[in-house]
Amino acid sequence: MSGESSSGLSPTLEQFSSYQLTYDYFNEKLFDNELKQCHLNFSRRAASGVYFRPNYWKRQNNKLLHEIGLNPSFLGKPFTEVMALLVRGMGFQWQYDFGTPSPSAGYCNRELAEKLKAIGLQLTETGEFGGRETGKWLKHIIILGEPFDQAVQAMPEGYKLPWISEGIRIIKRPKDKISYTCPECLAQVWGKAGLAFGCMCDRKNGEKWLPETEKETA
Repeated sequence: MSGESSSGLSPTLEQFSSYQLTYDYFNEKLFDNELKQCHLNFSRRAASGVYFRPNYWKRQNNKLLHEIGLNPSFLGKPFTEVMALLVRGMGFQWQYDFGTPSPSAGYCNRELAEKLKAIGLQLTETGEFGGRETGKWLKHIIILGEPFDQAVQAMPEGYKLPWISEGIRIIKRPKDKISYTCPECLAQVWGKAGLAFGCMCDRKNGEKWLPETEKETA
């Protein structure tokens, strides 16, 4: 892949200009332009593909901005799936500003599940219709013919992110051990199955970390 941009912009400006266009596009098509501008970012710490951090940026005039970040390792997935991740992050932003978010970071409660369903994203624990719609680490299904599906199909070609990263994070499993992830800060440790860990950032004392079984490779 060449380091040059066909648009005349630097690769960084080209990527983030398209990123901003996609955010603005979905804000208009799916959220009636209710969402305030936020800081768009990329981070490989987004274990689920996307994260939302409220009031994470501050200017000298004390203006605060939310942050939405996509994991660049997911950008090689089908375009509609990447855009669905972005819209999920925007759903968290909508709930923070206009609804009642869960006190546990990253938890999808009933209000958020219903909002996302209304715009065409069905949350599901199993990856299929009928799975539990609330909780953490949920998958989603794009509902064909609904607003999100219509919007992404009609998106102008120039809005699409021009650069993808092929740096997929691979975790190699130590012998007889699995990884555990703090559900709040995503810190990770390895240990035997059945262990319980705590973290200083946990909002619930003694909450057991989640085994990262889906990310393990032989």
